This record gives sequence, C-alpha cells and structure tokens, in this order.
Amino acid sequence: MQIPFAAQSYQSRSLPLSAQRLVNGYTQASEGKDQPPVFRTAGVAAFATLPYGIRNAIDMNGTLIVVSGPSVYSVSSTGAITLLGTVSPNGTVSMAHNGTQTVVVSGGLGYVVTGAVVQIADPDFRAPLSVVWVDGYFVFLAEDGTTFASDLNNPTSYDALAYDQTVGEPSGVLSLLVDHRDVFHFKEHSLEIWYNKGTIPMAFGRATDGFVERGCGAARSPAKLDNTVFWLADDLTVRTLRGNVPTRISTDVIEQDFTTYGVTSDAIGFTVSHDGRFSYVLTFPTAGRTWEYSVATQLWNERASQGQTSWQVEGVIQAFGKTLAWAGTQLGQLDPLTYAEWGEPLVMRMTSKTIADGPNWVFHQRLEIDCEVGSGIATGQGSDPQLMLRYSDDGRNWSPEYWRPAGKAGKYRTRAVWNRLGRSRNRIYELSISDPVPFVFYGAYLNEEQSIAA
Repeated sequence: MQIPFAAQSYQSRSLPLSAQRLVNGYTQASEGKDQPPVFRTAGVAAFATLPYGIRNAIDMNGTLIVVSGPSVYSVSSTGAITLLGTVSPNGTVSMAHNGTQTVVVSGGLGYVVTGAVVQIADPDFRAPLSVVWVDGYFVFLAEDGTTFASDLNNPTSYDALAYDQTVGEPSGVLSLLVDHRDVFHFKEHSLEIWYNKGTIPMAFGRATDGFVERGCGAARSPAKLDNTVFWLADDLTVRTLRGNVPTRISTDVIEQDFTTYGVTSDAIGFTVSHDGRFSYVLTFPTAGRTWEYSVATQLWNERASQGQTSWQVEGVIQAFGKTLAWAGTQLGQLDPLTYAEWGEPLVMRMTSKTIADGPNWVFHQRLEIDCEVGSGIATGQGSDPQLMLRYSDDGRNWSPEYWRPAGKAGKYRTRAVWNRLGRSRNRIYELSISDPVPFVFYGAYLNEEQSIAA
C-alpha cells in the first residue's frame, strides 16, 4: 500500500496522532504520480561578502544598495562592493527609493543615498522608525507615532504640518508597508489603510473603508506578495488580506506551536518569488523556528540551516535578475541547482503520517521509497548519495538510522528499499538526505500484514 509522507508540517501536541514535518522541502502541485511530488528547497550560492552584518538591502532600478553595520555600500552584478558612506549603527534599518534616490532610516535618523550618503537636516524632519515611498512622496512612521511625508519628489525637504496620525483605535503603529499605492499602517490591535487624498500639506489619509479590526503581533512580520499582504497577527495567527478581510492562513497546530515560544514579537517576515514559486517566510529568532507558506498549495513547511532549528537567512531581494539572500555578512544567490547553503549541507527531512490499523499489529515487511535516483556527482560528497530512514512507534523515541543508496551518477534503476522493519501499532517514518544532489520524493510503498491485537 502507499503510505502518505508529509506534504506539509503538521505536528500535533499528541505526537502519535500526527508527527508530520517537512523541513527544507515543499510540495508542488503536479500530475503524473500517485501523489504530488515533494521537492528540495533551493540552496544558496555565495555572491558577495560585506565587512559587517547586513542590516537591509534594496534594489534601486539596477543599483543594489546594502547597509552593512554602520556603512552603506553599492554592490555590483559581479559581487564587487563600493563604500558610499555611513549611517547610524543603531536600530533596525528601513529603506525606500524613488528610482534615483534611496532613503535610509537608522537609529532615529534619515539619510539620502545617491552617489554618497547625506543626512537629512531639515528642522521639520521628525525622528523616524521606518520609511516607504508612494506617488512621489517618502512617507515615514515617526517615533512619536505620527505619519509624516516629504515634499513631493524631494526627500530632503519637509513641511512641519505634513503629518497625521491614526485615530481608528488608540494602539500604537508598529510598521508601514505600501501595496498597490496604499499605505498600510500595522497597529497593535488594528490595521489602517491610507491613500493619497491629494490634500495639502499632508497628502495622505485613511480610506473610507480602510479600517481592519485585526492587529499586528510583530513589527517586522508584514510583507507583500501575490497582490496582497501577509503578517503575524496580534492573536498569534498568520493573516493575509483578501479585500479588506484579514483571512487566517495558519493552521491550528502551527498556532499551538507559536504559543510555546517565549518571544514572538521579534518575528521577521519576508516573501520569496523564485523559480516559479511564491512563498511567505516567517522566522522567530528567539524561539529559533522558521515557517514557510506556499501561495500555490496553501501548505506550510519548515526551513532550517545546518546545525540550527531555524533558517539563518534574514532577508531576500530581487536584483540583477537573481534572487539574493543575506545572513550575517554573507550575500548569496538562491539557486535550485545548489544543494547547500554557502557550502554547508542543506538537509531535507520529511516525516510520514501515522501508520496504524486500529488496535491491530502491523508487520512492516518491505518499504520502498520512490524518488529521483542516479543523480550522484563526479567526486566528493554526493558521488555516492545516501538516503537515511528511521522510525518511531510512539512519536518520541526513534530507531537507529538505516541508510540506502540513492544512486551514483547514471544509476537510474537504483531502488531504495528497506526490509524487515518489525511490527507496530503506531508507526512513523522519517526520511532525510543531506548529500548535495537533486532529490524529488514521489511516494512511499509498504508491504505489510495485519494481525488481530492480542
């Protein structure tokens, strides 16, 4: 019989009920096999190294601007870096551009980047927390909770009266985001949507239907993709906006997992558009967990870097026709043909649903994994790629690891088979691969017998 391996992560508090996990893999809607295939996530190839930890990056019409520690650099399409100037080394960095000028917010100060970095000195400029750009204006969230805007097409000039504040309900504004020319104000207990009303001196104000009664649980979680926005809500659900309805996309078990994290307000969200796949990534740095939501399948998987319980990528950006990611001082390129992260193993791990026949014993005679084989590389790790299988009969304690070859280069008739795997009433299998080779999971098939419970 075919046994269902995880198409998503869905691990229940009761592990014998469901211990499904899908780490560094994703399900792709497809026809041709008995179940949708599960692919390995893209690896990360080295692209550039910055002197200090990367704090943020933006592509300004083909010019990649990166804030690294206290310094601002331009990065070329070959990975060469050029120092442009410095900004405050404190706080979170927010960036926006108008095509020719980039504004950087850091440490309660604002800077304009062209060929150099110049601090905004207008006396009417308020201490900012973040910045966005829309309709010719740079729009800022200020430390005092107000929203203010630059003069039209001029990020160095400000009117003392060009500001307003959200008044739908009294909680504080956490962050701003622009989508379809609307300015989204993510607040602690609500969401306000503003637009360009054309008024003077403050051009922006709340839309007539621009109040949503669902707040934001982490200032850095909002991100946009697929003509909408995503964020971690104040009730520890993940939401997307459909029309003006904050639609829940997280599952019960994921939300239950969120409640076990000591800190959730530091969650970082970003979206990835790469290789025909669109996803929202949410990392909890303190808890050390990363979740990824696929827009196409509406399924969740997990991400984890080698030796970590979370994905160490801190942000992703499109530049030079590439999808670039950063972690620490490293800037890398997401690549589906790279099966490692900056040279470290990218371990794909997937766990089956529970195999049971009521109270009866199930004898596991033969398990075969149907997957891509014969893709070993010429030399080194991956020249003789291996699959690892282990199992648990209670969801907590695991068997030893059992290894089988996944096929050297050209060995396309290799079969991954495990025999005589004992008996159980509740069996869970876990399959993983760490070798730097292509891998796609097609299905798993078990020859078994049942006997009446004693």
